[in-house]
Amino acid sequence: MNRPMKHKMKRRQFISRLALLPFGLSAVNLFSDSFDDFVKSQQAGVERVKNDFQAYQERYLDAFEQHKRELEHDWQTVELSNQEIWVEYSRNLTKKTVVDYVHNEIRISYKASDDIDSQSVLALHGFKKDLTALLQS
Repeated sequence: MNRPMKHKMKRRQFISRLALLPFGLSAVNLFSDSFDDFVKSQQAGVERVKNDFQAYQERYLDAFEQHKRELEHDWQTVELSNQEIWVEYSRNLTKKTVVDYVHNEIRISYKASDDIDSQSVLALHGFKKDLTALLQS
């Protein structure tokens, strides 16, 4: 069975062979120009993606810094998640949950006013319920 041979041709080889065809150099220039336009459009697309990502990254970092400032306003010790700990704050920023994987600790902190003692705060916020929910997740 005869199989057709597949040839891989480089761009320059293709253009030089195309120039030898009877329809002349205008087709070579047309092909060359359209390929160059294609490459330029691809490069422009890459630049657009880079610029969009940089703008996204700046917005993300600005929002992250704003969130840290809000936490610093409400909490004396601000903790943020990293590879060793997982930190979650409640929506109203009155509860902070920390799971420290390195030290095998779970800490649940509540923000309270100065006139309430610790036991009342724990009872008020339902420490047992919060711990159970955390362990189930």
